Amino acid sequence: TPLTKEGRLDAIRSGLGMKDIHFDAVYTSDLRRTVETAQLFLRNHPNRENLTIEMMPEFREVFFGSLEGKDAGELWGELYKKLTYDKRFWKLFCLIYSLVHFIIYSTNIY
Repeated sequence: TPLTKEGRLDAIRSGLGMKDIHFDAVYTSDLRRTVETAQLFLRNHPNRENLTIEMMPEFREVFFGSLEGKDAGELWGELYKKLTYDKRFWKLFCLIYSLVHFIIYSTNIY
């Protein structure tokens, strides 16, 4: 799926928010939209000329089983049911949320 206009803008804005962070390497899956996201993210980075985007098929998205293909409303409804039913899903959700929260607030992206 190609990036939307909003997705492109989000990648650029995220890159601007992190332009003062030093990166030693950049890794993406080999999917076109992940490579495009990385390119847009690095567009304004002062070290962009020294960074090579390493494409790795190991980073491709995974299949979401029964959640695959659902719109956001359906997906979050199903996820909420699983989170409240199965403690393993809840622990995973909390871990991911904490990681995203840490990245956003420690880098002052927003």
